Amino acid sequence: MFLVLAFIYIKNREITIPFDIPAISDLKYVGIGTVVTLVTAIATSQILLYFDFMPESVIDEIAETSPIFLLVLAILSVVLIAPAEELLFRGAIQGRLRERLGAFPAIALASILFGSLHLFNYSGDILPIIMTTGLIVVIGGILGYLYERTQNLAVPILIHAIYNFVLLIPSYFAAV
Repeated sequence: MFLVLAFIYIKNREITIPFDIPAISDLKYVGIGTVVTLVTAIATSQILLYFDFMPESVIDEIAETSPIFLLVLAILSVVLIAPAEELLFRGAIQGRLRERLGAFPAIALASILFGSLHLFNYSGDILPIIMTTGLIVVIGGILGYLYERTQNLAVPILIHAIYNFVLLIPSYFAAV
């Protein structure tokens, strides 16, 4: 769905999105970005767990009865989810907002929209859901910054794909 929305928006608005095979300098940002996003997610999740602010995950609920779901989701994340979300949120939305508002507001607003989309991944009390969604907004901000820094959509796509894969695969092995 996101891929279709992004393509329609990009075509109708005639937006140019820079996408190239990552250069060596881009790969440095992919490595750093991957480490920063994973450390941020793991550290924040541990803090949320410590204070009992971790919401129930719809994904975890499905994985309890069907662990293979996590493996399928990890693969889909690499080939479809990460590219589609990055094309929409960084390429189309952030790109359009940058034209109107500048880079920093574009990163912030696109990241808030990106995080808001993930509200539906959680259930339970609202405060833990908001706090976890805040973490996703921060991750989106990192991806948005690196997109602006490199001017190459391949960079946040790769980071996002690796990030999701690294978080999902251990969950799969823990569940089986």
